[in-house]
Amino acid sequence: MGRIDLLCKDRRGNLVVVELKSFGAKTSEIVDQITRYMGYIKTHLALRRQVVRGIIVVGQVDENLGYAIVPIPNLAIRTFQLTIKNAPSFVPSDDR
Repeated sequence: MGRIDLLCKDRRGNLVVVELKSFGAKTSEIVDQITRYMGYIKTHLALRRQVVRGIIVVGQVDENLGYAIVPIPNLAIRTFQLTIKNAPSFVPSDDR
C-alpha cells in the first residue's frame, strides 16, 4: 500500500490524507497513490460517518492534475513556495 506522508484530523474530526509531491511527479501516479491511501483509511481506520479527505501538496499545479481530481470528492490541491535563507552565524558560548 505504501507509506502515507501525513495523516491528520481536521477541525470537524474528519481524517485528512496529505500527500507531498516533488516537482516532476506524474499525474497518474499522484492520483493513484492518494486515492489508494484514502480508500485504505476509509476502509480500515475511519469511523462510520467520518469523512476522509485528501490534499495533494505540490510546488505548481499541472493542468492535467487539476482536471484529474475534478470528479473525486473530498480531494484538493494546495501549492507551496519554498525559500531558503542563510542562517545567522552561530557563535558558541563559553557558558558551560
